[in-house]
Order: sequence, then C-alpha cells, then structure tokens
Amino acid sequence: MVQGLDPLRAFLQWFDGLPPRQKGFISYLYLFCVTDDTGDWVLTPDEAAVRFRAFVVRPDVPIRKITMLVMICAFFDFIFSHGVPEEMFADGAFPWHIQTALREQGVYSIDAKIWRRTVKSWHDLRRGVLSNEVLCTYGRALKL
Repeated sequence: MVQGLDPLRAFLQWFDGLPPRQKGFISYLYLFCVTDDTGDWVLTPDEAAVRFRAFVVRPDVPIRKITMLVMICAFFDFIFSHGVPEEMFADGAFPWHIQTALREQGVYSIDAKIWRRTVKSWHDLRRGVLSNEVLCTYGRALKL
C-alpha cells in the first residue's frame, strides 16, 4: 500500500456517506449494467446497496482491487456525466427497462438538489484521491 493513500477507503467513505436512496439507485444501476447475475435486476435499492458494497469490499489481490476501483470510477463518471438522475432520464440516456425499474422503485422523488451535491462531491473525489493519476500511481506501487 502507498503510504497515506487509500483510494478504496476514500471511495467507501464517499459511498457510505450517500443518502440511502442514492446508494440504492447507483448500486442498482451498476449491478444491472455491469454484472452477469440477472438476479441483481430484481433487487430492491437497499438490497442493491448491500450487494454492491459487498462486491467492493470482498477480499481479492491488490491489483484486482485497484482495477475494480478503476472500473467503478469509469462507470460512475459515465453516469454522472449526464448530470443528475432526473436530467439523465429526461434525454433517454438509458434503456426503457432500467428507467421503468427505477421509476417503480421511487428514485424520481429524490431531491435534485441533493443529487447535484452528490455529483459535485463525486467530481471532487475524482479530482483528488480517485484521480486517474493517483490510481495509476497507486497501482504501480503495488507489489505483484
């Protein structure tokens, strides 16, 4: 581990600090889009958040952990590049079945102002301890 640098812990601190419905939303979306387990498609937002967090913290070799974090960052960057969720769905950025599932789970009632704060905090994190430069430096420092 690079002294004073722990990108995974920084990510988890950010994720754990999200409002529960936001955690459920982004967890569900990640699992729906990335995993091969179709059982993930029927999870509630709370179940998705638990499953996603378990995926992130599961034991693995260091290089795979940092690679997983790079993939998560890329996915979140993609999601948040469309703005807050209400704005993403307005332009049809995601397939209808994802939109329908999330609408049924009540994600549209989340205050857009809170989402804007979350998106800003994500971008701040990506400019800091989760920047591509930091992640590459961290990965190079790992003993394989």
